[in-house]
Formats: sequence, structure tokens, C-alpha cells
Amino acid sequence: MRSTQTCYGIIFKFYSDVDVKHFISSGIIEMYASGLASKEDVEKLEVAMQNYAEVHLAVVACLQDFENYVFLQAIPPPPTLRDAVLRHS
Repeated sequence: MRSTQTCYGIIFKFYSDVDVKHFISSGIIEMYASGLASKEDVEKLEVAMQNYAEVHLAVVACLQDFENYVFLQAIPPPPTLRDAVLRHS
């Protein structure tokens, strides 16, 4: 359940443990990390990240997993590419 409070004209949303578990299990974090989350989901997740260490840690872990995956799938360029680029610059 979510409650809303206003302070200095700013609306703060507070999430329950159920919402925290929802963020972690719903796929929103993966969509956020891949840049495919909606603006509304990004805003909700960023608020949850600021208020809940568990959500923040899940986002950091997901970003790290994505980075590791990219490095594992990387194909090294041919050794001659560096020389070719330097000759034409």
C-alpha cells in the first residue's frame, strides 16, 4: 500500500514492503537497466531506490549483471584495426 505526503509542495510517496517486493520481482528493474522503462516507472523506481536500500541494491546488482553480460559477449577487434584507425586519423 502506498501513502502520499506533501512537504514544501513536493509529493513524497512511501511504499510498503509489498511494493518493495513488487519492484524486485516485477521486471521493472530490468526494464530500467535496459532503458526500456516508461517515464512513470522510472520515477517510481527512483523514489523507491532513494527510500529503500533493498531496491537500490537490486538495481545496482542488475546494472552490474548487464555489464558483465556485455563484456562476456564482447568480440575483440582484429589486431590490425588499431593500426588502420591510427593511419587514417
